[in-house]
Amino acid sequence: MRSLEILVEIPHNRKTDGIGLPERESGGRIEMREDRSGVLARGIRLLHGIGVLAAILCSSGCHATTDRASGRFAEAGEIDMSVAASSLPPQAIEEEIVPDEAQMRPPERIAEEVDAQESAAEGEEEEEEAGTQGDTGASHLDQASEFYQAALAFWQEGNIEDALEALDSAHEQIVAFDPGADPRLLQRKHDLRYLISKQVVEIYASQENAAVDGGIAVVKNEHVQRAIARFQNAERDFFLESYRRSGRYRPMIVEELRKAGLPEQLSWLPLIESGFKVTAYSRARALGLWQFIPSTGTRFGLMRNRWIDERMDPVKSTRAAIGYLTYLHSLFGDWSTALAAYNSGEGTVLRRIADQEIDYLDSFWDFYDRLPRETAEYVPRFLAVLLIVEDPAAYGFALPEPLAPLPFETIEVSQPVALRDLEQQAGLAPGTLAELNPELRLRATPPISYSLRVPPGRGADLLAWVNALPRYTLPDRSYLVHRVRRGETLSVIAKRYGISIRSLTRYNRLRNPNHLRTGQKLRIPKKGSRLPPAPTYTTVTHTVRRGDSLWRLARRYHTTIEQIKRENHLRSNRLVVGQKLEVRAATSVSRRIYLVKRGDTLSGIARKHGIALDTLLRLNGLSPSDPIYPNQRLRLP
Repeated sequence: MRSLEILVEIPHNRKTDGIGLPERESGGRIEMREDRSGVLARGIRLLHGIGVLAAILCSSGCHATTDRASGRFAEAGEIDMSVAASSLPPQAIEEEIVPDEAQMRPPERIAEEVDAQESAAEGEEEEEEAGTQGDTGASHLDQASEFYQAALAFWQEGNIEDALEALDSAHEQIVAFDPGADPRLLQRKHDLRYLISKQVVEIYASQENAAVDGGIAVVKNEHVQRAIARFQNAERDFFLESYRRSGRYRPMIVEELRKAGLPEQLSWLPLIESGFKVTAYSRARALGLWQFIPSTGTRFGLMRNRWIDERMDPVKSTRAAIGYLTYLHSLFGDWSTALAAYNSGEGTVLRRIADQEIDYLDSFWDFYDRLPRETAEYVPRFLAVLLIVEDPAAYGFALPEPLAPLPFETIEVSQPVALRDLEQQAGLAPGTLAELNPELRLRATPPISYSLRVPPGRGADLLAWVNALPRYTLPDRSYLVHRVRRGETLSVIAKRYGISIRSLTRYNRLRNPNHLRTGQKLRIPKKGSRLPPAPTYTTVTHTVRRGDSLWRLARRYHTTIEQIKRENHLRSNRLVVGQKLEVRAATSVSRRIYLVKRGDTLSGIARKHGIALDTLLRLNGLSPSDPIYPNQRLRLP
């Protein structure tokens, strides 16, 4: 049987409308081998309204495949290809076809018919194009949706190859569709692009093993270099102190990571998350070693109630973090992207990916500059930590000796008991049990069976003291909590609870009683409860120094910017070094002020200054479960 080699040249920058091939940056060539009679005989039947190129491609029986060298597509320039055949390498596709003998004619005659009918076919295409263009465009989205649904079905069956083929076809239809100026069609096209790209990422990520033998790839680019420089200078003390604290918990974290099959490098993540502080609390309400916000903590099994917040438990929060990191790595397929999602949430990262002109990305650095600033700096900071701890001397560090892990044993406590009382009776140093059990919010065991960590060898006598001590009772809050609703004013709320506006303003320390936010929480004092002491005022003369601003002065003297401007007849916020300002500063019956530091607790502050906890709470209008923040000012008696 004679064989005919057919070379199909795809010209540079030319769109071949017959099969919807888009423009390419450079010409390509497709080669096919087949029996001459079979090719031409089957091709004649396809010439009318299709085009000679489509006829030859279809008669060869070849099917479109895409280059999956990176994600789904080879390069960004090739992603918007309608038919993947244009990305085929210049190689021969061989298929032996037995022609129908009844249809065989001399090749010369068939060639003449091909030449004669080619121009007629092109004319028919031009006439039909105007009438069919609208229908074809309208069907592109429907076909893309059908291919996407088929891909989901294949994926559920475990048929990965067919699922990817269907997603390829769906993407081709999306690229070919022009929504024009219709915003609904434009939104639908965008939504489908997002779903397709997300499904492709998920399929490829599922084929990755969460336990990466090679660990996390550490790069040293300009972003990482800047993070190293910050640790070497402005954040040097933070780095060294965090490294010293890491010894308390990192051996346990490494052991848990090994059990889960995750890279041990992740054991350094708490250094940039919390500085290895189990009670670290952020403005975003993230808490603990791994900085879980309440919703994510609940999602991964961390209990939170009035007695317990397991986000502060080092072991439980570590296991929850491992679960979250494993999920993120299975979703995105690489650790850098997974860590970015750990910081900002997977939704943020998925939206940034969807906003790309190209939905299929090769690495985290492809969309680094589109991430929020904190998230964009998060991954370089983590990589900088890995580089420094791997070779501290190379970066000018002499690392301190890490603290030793806290040894403990556990006892089962079935009744509420104050840890302070238990420490006093057992002769333990103040704070010993609180340090071993940081998840206990009230520094007391809950009224259910609870595994209390105690120093080794002290379990039996501590359990005996538990049974001898009186039951701990929750302090009765001296206030109710009211959540502000839309349209409510302070006068309406005060009237509802039978309290004066002045008392309500003072109890909640409102600087502007006329400005309430929907959802804001207000404390409503109960009948007979003691209000915080009313502040007194004194006028001081402040000499403006370099770096001063009205905002800073207002915070320092517990007043407002408007008050300072009004008392000094200022028309603008501009200050001059050496300028004298008369400031009516707020003081109170309490002359001592304590500035809260990182890691402080209310009970720890009370012990440090030798005062009762309830006195500190009452003086500042707080309850035992209220959080405190770094740089917060607390009144002391």
